[in-house]
Amino acid sequence: MKSKGQTRHKVIQAVSLVMTAMLLSGCSSLAREDLDLGQDRLAGIFITENYIPPGEPVLETDMYGNITFRESDQNKFYGSFQSQDGAFLPVSFPGLEGYGVYNLQVEEEETRQISRYSTCDDFFTDCHITVSEDEECMESSLYVPADLSMQYYFNPVYQQADGQIYLLPGSGISSTDGFTRGQKWSQSLAQSSSLTENGAEYSKTYRFTVNIISADSPADTELLFMDDSHRVRGQLTQAQLDALFLDERQLELPAETAYLILCQKQSSGEPDNRFLFNYGTETLEYMTAQEDAPLLTRRLQLIWP
Repeated sequence: MKSKGQTRHKVIQAVSLVMTAMLLSGCSSLAREDLDLGQDRLAGIFITENYIPPGEPVLETDMYGNITFRESDQNKFYGSFQSQDGAFLPVSFPGLEGYGVYNLQVEEEETRQISRYSTCDDFFTDCHITVSEDEECMESSLYVPADLSMQYYFNPVYQQADGQIYLLPGSGISSTDGFTRGQKWSQSLAQSSSLTENGAEYSKTYRFTVNIISADSPADTELLFMDDSHRVRGQLTQAQLDALFLDERQLELPAETAYLILCQKQSSGEPDNRFLFNYGTETLEYMTAQEDAPLLTRRLQLIWP
C-alpha cells in the first residue's frame, strides 16, 4: 500500500456539446483550476434545477508570498449518507432538491477497512464505473422529456478525509424551448491528484460524466408474457408494474413464460416502442413520465419459472 506524502489536487471541468445547448451564466468556481481543496476528493455530481449562488473565494498568502484561492466555508453544502440494517440510505443534502451520482469511500464497521461505495439516484440509468490503477471513472445518463423547458446545474461533490461529503455550486445548461428529441448533452468533471512517495510522483484521477438525453415521454406501458409459441399468456398494466416497484421490486413470472415484450405508447404520437426481454434476463427496466422532472427509470428483478 502506498504511503501518501504531498498531495496536490487539480480540478478540471470538461464540457462536450453533442448538439447545441445554451450555457447558463454564473460560472462556478470550477473554472479556476488552481483552487486549493486540500485532501478533499472529487466524489460525485449532484444535479439541481435551481442555481446555487457561490460566495467569494478566500485569498490566502503564505510566508513565501505564494497566493492561493480557498473555497469559503459558506460555499460548502454538507450532505449525509448513513447505513441502516447493513444497507446505505440515499445521499441527501438538506435544503437542496436534486439527484446525483457518487463514488464514495466508506469504512467497514467490522474490519475498519476502506471500501468503495458507488451509487446513483433512481433518475439515472446506464450507470457504470471503470477502475484502473491510476483512474476511476463513473458515467451515467439522465433522460429528460423532449419539448419541455428545463435547466440543470452540475454541482461537484467532494469527500473529506474524515468521510464527510459536501457540494460546491456549479454551472449548468438551459433550454427555453425544450430539448429536441434525441439531443444529447454531456458534462464531465475530473480531479487529478499528484502524490509523492519516496521521491517519486504518481497521479490518481477521479472522473464523472453525466449525459443529458432528450426522449419522448411514455404515455402508457404494458408488459406481455409470451410463451414458446409466441402467444400472449398474460399481461400487466403500468399501474400494476408501478405497484410492484413500490412494494416488492420484483416480478415472479407465470409458468410457460418464455420471454417478455414491454410496450410503451409515446405522448408525441410516434409509433409504440417495444422492448424484448429474453428468458433469463435478470432485470426489467422501463421509464415513466414525471411532472416537470426527468423520466424516472424503474427496475424490477425478474424471477423466471
